[in-house]
Amino acid sequence: MTSMLDASTFLDPGDAADFVATVLEASTEYSIIGEDLQGMILLWNEGARRIYGYEAAEVVSKLSSDVLHDPADVAAGLPAAARAAALADGKWEGAVARQRRDGSPFKARVVLTPRRNNRGELVGFLLISKDISGEIKLAEELETTQLYTRSLFESTIDALMTTDPLGTITDVNQQMAWLTGHAREELIGSPFKQYFTDQDRAVDGIRQALREGQVTNYELTARAKDDRETVVSYNARTFNDREGKLQGVFAAARDVTEHKALEDQLRQSESYNRGLIEASKDGLVTVDDQMTINDVNETLCRMVGRPRNQIIGTSFPGYFKETEQAAAGVRLTFSEGQVTNYVLTLQSADGRELPVSFNAAVYRDRAGEVRGIFASARHIADQQELERQLRDSQLYTRSLIESNVDALMTTDSLGVISDVNDRMCEMTDYGREELIGTRFADYCTARRSARGGSPGGGRRLSKGARLSPSPPAAGALTYGILRVLRRQLGGSVRSLRA
Repeated sequence: MTSMLDASTFLDPGDAADFVATVLEASTEYSIIGEDLQGMILLWNEGARRIYGYEAAEVVSKLSSDVLHDPADVAAGLPAAARAAALADGKWEGAVARQRRDGSPFKARVVLTPRRNNRGELVGFLLISKDISGEIKLAEELETTQLYTRSLFESTIDALMTTDPLGTITDVNQQMAWLTGHAREELIGSPFKQYFTDQDRAVDGIRQALREGQVTNYELTARAKDDRETVVSYNARTFNDREGKLQGVFAAARDVTEHKALEDQLRQSESYNRGLIEASKDGLVTVDDQMTINDVNETLCRMVGRPRNQIIGTSFPGYFKETEQAAAGVRLTFSEGQVTNYVLTLQSADGRELPVSFNAAVYRDRAGEVRGIFASARHIADQQELERQLRDSQLYTRSLIESNVDALMTTDSLGVISDVNDRMCEMTDYGREELIGTRFADYCTARRSARGGSPGGGRRLSKGARLSPSPPAAGALTYGILRVLRRQLGGSVRSLRA
């Protein structure tokens, strides 16, 4: 047998023994125990003391190494079986239950080898063991972490996969298997790109992740084994080992088919709404609670004389001559929910002043919270001009009525008085309010002529006068006035002369 110690370096055998003893004592992580053929402990190092808790004086030549075994293993014959195996095979090793001096159990990795003298005769065994409780705990924690990670990996609604730097799949979850129609075993080891309609784009996604460290919202179309296609949003990130060395790419592919459909619907809805907004002849604007403009249509841009991008984000009241009144209108809308016919003067970029009528109402989000106001601005210069002309016409007509020497009145189709002039009030001695709404026939003696019916008595006026319908010979001027009134006021116009 080849010697593992150069005895020539030691002049005294005691020096050699001391050297070996020093080595044994320096081995604190491993228990080194020498025993005879029956298992009696003959050698006990520092590592054995630390691991098992016995002092050397307590065990050397006093205890069998069986006391270090779990009592159940001793009863089952494990120590004897280990020695027999070591004799037969030259070594026995295994992870077995051990017991400390205080009775606490632990797990150790044990190696048992035969021990021989310098003549090659079997004299006992060398028992080397190491406490692996910490390793087992770490292994259990690692297994727990792996199970937890796997659970997360499998519980997500996204298709997950890992690839090496070359794009070869190294792991997938069940969602990826469902997405592609391939079993996990088929996917692992295959190229990532082959499961997408545009393979070059798929490869570019991997390259981008490797180049930039990540890629987000990268749209791809996955193709399953049955040719079913699914639009997915691909998000990926590289991962490294503890030393920072690149290991591969972790990727998630989310089915966005429904999301894409909703996006299309949203775009169509927005386009439709935008079309409605832009089709309006009125200026339309949205304003938040800070009175900041969020959106406008082209009509309002033309009214203001500025492009849309110069208006959005600016203060709404600043576009009006009556700045404070405009701000008050916004506050009123938020407090009351709406305002109508709120007249302001819009100032355009070229200095023009446009009278506008604002109608506004708050708009809310899905939760019912007020998000801002939506307002329409109608240019009312033409309307104001028509109203002025109508007032002038009405004043002119009224002047004609009042300037006539005859008593004039208008009646509806039933002969009920709807208007009179002052002359009529003088002749009847009734006020205008008393006459309007009463029957014209009640003020005439000849009711047949007044009503077109049978003759009868008339109402006697307070002045003692009775009126008769004026004949056609009342005069060209009077009948000219009647024709004007007929066209403008409607109904019947009658002229009476006392």
